[in-house]
Amino acid sequence: MPYKDPEVQKRYDREKYQRNKEKIKKRSKVRYHANPEKSLQANLEWHRNNRERYNAYHREWRKKQTEEQIARNSKMSREWCRKNAGKIRAKVRLYQKQNPEKTIAHAAVRAALYVGFLVRPKVCDICGKPCKPHAHHADYSKMLEVTWPCPRCHKLLHIAKKTPSRKSEQPR
Repeated sequence: MPYKDPEVQKRYDREKYQRNKEKIKKRSKVRYHANPEKSLQANLEWHRNNRERYNAYHREWRKKQTEEQIARNSKMSREWCRKNAGKIRAKVRLYQKQNPEKTIAHAAVRAALYVGFLVRPKVCDICGKPCKPHAHHADYSKMLEVTWPCPRCHKLLHIAKKTPSRKSEQPR
């Protein structure tokens, strides 16, 4: 790093990028098209190695979003979904075909909620936070045996299930 001060270095790098933006984009595109599998693998590897940094950046970015920007992004997302409804349906069908047991269990919970056999609580079973909890199956063969974690705890349950060695991300 030519500059000892990280802020000066960051400013220098940003200015250099702005000056050479088109060349950099062109070179990146050529490199990607020469070997897309290698590029995607490198991208995945970077995200795996820099997960905390990436998540922290996006948390900060979301905090800075104005109501107007959030509304615009939501509108763009809805439009994309409307224009790509066929793609979405195809992905859903593929998931259902690949995961029939999960699909049946999800449908059973929806039906039980509808007829009143199951009642969704108003708080998370794990952290006790007031919310609209998700239904979580520990075992999909026991369709109506569900716990009710909030979205955050539910995500952490699935992360913990995939990688049991990561104790720092266990739900509280």
